[in-house]
Amino acid sequence: MRYSALLAALAAHVSLLAQSPEAFSYQAVARDAGGDPLTNTTVGVQFQLHQSTAGGTVVYAETHSPTTNELGLFTVEVGKGTPGTGTFSAIDWSAGPYFLEVGLDPAGGSSYTSVGTQQLLSVPYALHANTVSEVEAASLFGSGNLLAPDLSCIGVSGSLGIGPYPTSVAVLGNYAYVVDGDSEDLKVINVSNPGMPTLAGSLGIGSEPQSVAVSGNYAYVVDHLSDDLKVIDISNPSMPTLTGSLGLGSFPFSVAVSGNYAYVVDSGSDDLKVINVSNPGMPTLAGSLGLGASPQCVAVSGNYAYVVDVGSDDLKVINISNPGMPTLTGSLGLGSSPRFVAVSGNFAYVVDVGSSDLKVIDTSDPAMPILAGSLGLVTPPRSVAVSGNYAYVVDFGSDELKVIDTSNPGMPIMAGSLGLGSDPTSVVVSGNYAYVVDVDLAALRVIELFCNNEAQPMSYNPVSGEFSTADEADPQVGDITTGYVPRWSGTELVTGSVFDNGNVGIGTSAPTRRFQVHDSNGGTIRPAVKIKVNNCGSPCGQPETTQAFTLQNQNGTAGNVVGIGFADSDADETPSAWLGTRLANKTLHYGDLLFHTRGGGGFGERMRITSIGNVGIGTGNPVNRLDVEGGMAVGQTYSGSHTAPTNGAIIEGNVGIATTNPGAELEVNGYTKLGSDAPAIKVKEFTGTT
Repeated sequence: MRYSALLAALAAHVSLLAQSPEAFSYQAVARDAGGDPLTNTTVGVQFQLHQSTAGGTVVYAETHSPTTNELGLFTVEVGKGTPGTGTFSAIDWSAGPYFLEVGLDPAGGSSYTSVGTQQLLSVPYALHANTVSEVEAASLFGSGNLLAPDLSCIGVSGSLGIGPYPTSVAVLGNYAYVVDGDSEDLKVINVSNPGMPTLAGSLGIGSEPQSVAVSGNYAYVVDHLSDDLKVIDISNPSMPTLTGSLGLGSFPFSVAVSGNYAYVVDSGSDDLKVINVSNPGMPTLAGSLGLGASPQCVAVSGNYAYVVDVGSDDLKVINISNPGMPTLTGSLGLGSSPRFVAVSGNFAYVVDVGSSDLKVIDTSDPAMPILAGSLGLVTPPRSVAVSGNYAYVVDFGSDELKVIDTSNPGMPIMAGSLGLGSDPTSVVVSGNYAYVVDVDLAALRVIELFCNNEAQPMSYNPVSGEFSTADEADPQVGDITTGYVPRWSGTELVTGSVFDNGNVGIGTSAPTRRFQVHDSNGGTIRPAVKIKVNNCGSPCGQPETTQAFTLQNQNGTAGNVVGIGFADSDADETPSAWLGTRLANKTLHYGDLLFHTRGGGGFGERMRITSIGNVGIGTGNPVNRLDVEGGMAVGQTYSGSHTAPTNGAIIEGNVGIATTNPGAELEVNGYTKLGSDAPAIKVKEFTGTT
């Protein structure tokens, strides 16, 4: 079979589709030399991922045994096959380009013949998006459309005592990984709840571990006294296990990991060692480079490693594109004692104990790094982490976390700080939290950095592809007056008539009560407030169904009152009259209806209707259907113009006793009983004609 014919046919049918962060899809049609599809056949497929060039180092390989369909089509997920070299999760997609070589065995075995190599372009790099820690938001939404970061909320969210001498911390996902030089172990700490970090698991690892790095399912630890690199499986956080180790030299000091390689600087052998960890159970030395006296820290980004050295007092930029032969590309003298380096984009960030400062170094030209800017820190810094536009420095002189704005690399400025304890040693940043270990406090501190600002509305123009903020001047929002609840006009939001400053006002912008209504309808006859209910639709047996307005005394104790006051002054709201109820029985909802007015004699009760229906005028305790305390005048002429005798009555019309139709001023239907002491009836004689 001529595989060259198969290559042309196969390459033409390759389809790459981003799936999950753990794999990507590969689809092809297998054909024989004559161009006919290999239908319903099990074939052997091998994938090899080359770094940098089509013939570059194979960083990952895997095999599959798919069965083609009736059209010769097969689909597999690269990343989920049987691994041969490396692990898919350890691929550093930022260190590309990468080239995928496909091998085929039409018989379904493992005698693979290469049928082509092609560069992976944009689609598989969706996998890399899962590992991108920071993206400049302004590049997505446009400058000026974002709320300014607010550091006023910076503070310790939670802490956990972890041992006598924690020296280094790394964070991945919901876990922090800390090595301790006295307890000689690796601790795995659950930080999914930043306010309450908890110990998930630990592993004793030997004498005086110094530095830890984490990648995928493995932690990598270098140890001062055992002088080795340990590879630890952390896939089960509660039970980390030692997978493999490699002896290194006399004093390994710092470790960084990228892809299938770990990078270690050794201040005893004064070199950088590149270690192949594609087989975690058997790490091997790939290459090394002599550096100078006492390298302290290493960071890796792309094809370069960055090392600071307290002997030569410089930053070295090392090309690691060929792991077997790292080479010095450039260097920059720094100061008297550089201790730690972090890298982000085209800049390296170095803290120096001797000069007590943070230096920002432009490494866009690796052969000629240059100092872009610096910031004096007053006291000696220990460690630095970088996230977005900020560098985070722990300082064992001032015992604090310093937050430094590096958005202008040429002029870094102090943005904020937080006092921590007596000897913070190491810091990393993940999301909105910084994780700091402190030697004297023997603790891990979890620190919230920025306030969670409220979401700001954004609008998107699909034609230009631009975002912009939807502020109060936008047509969709309109012109809104501060304090007023907006109202939709049909086309936009406009200022409404409801004002809210904690008290709600309708018709007023200065409400002094929880709810206040002002009506300015002048002489127009209409209610200021109208309440309309939809009840039973016909005369109802119980008035509760038509209850449109309710007043309630929160206490509800018998004897308490609640009512409506009628006031004539805005100043003190003293009622001129009052109508309400006195609660008689909370359980049975009994109550009296009370009427109060204010006059020359003061403010008092004038009438009451009791819970059983008795009416009292001038008395609050009527025992009859009508009790009147005082004189009473009846009749159009008498009432309002004649004064009745005290506790007596004057009646203008006829009065009937035991009759419904009296024909005289007084008509009694029945017997009368006259007392003996005084006349019961006084008859006034009239003179003149009758």
